[in-house]
Amino acid sequence: MSEFDINKVLKLVDNDKEMATILLQMFVEQSKKDFNTLLTAKNNNDVAMIGKMAHKMKSSLATLGITNTAEQLKKIEYDVKAGNSISELLNDINIVSEQLDKVYKDIQNII
Repeated sequence: MSEFDINKVLKLVDNDKEMATILLQMFVEQSKKDFNTLLTAKNNNDVAMIGKMAHKMKSSLATLGITNTAEQLKKIEYDVKAGNSISELLNDINIVSEQLDKVYKDIQNII
């Protein structure tokens, strides 16, 4: 089961379903771009960019109440700051990928 809850999003937009749909479409589009940038950084051994993208993504996820994935990205961000190598980040990146896939599917089922 995904951690996505439409009620959290509706609360952000005063129960405006049209605005919630627009917000979710924008979120999916932008977060997919951001995660692809993170994956490119992983493939290019660019640990700094991984940290930057994890920081950026965690904020939007947290705002929408997708806290487990946001926390996983926060862990990646902190691990980058701690000097961890890409090989040490791979498991967490894979977890985020799986979590995002579930969130995207749930969003698609709603909008």
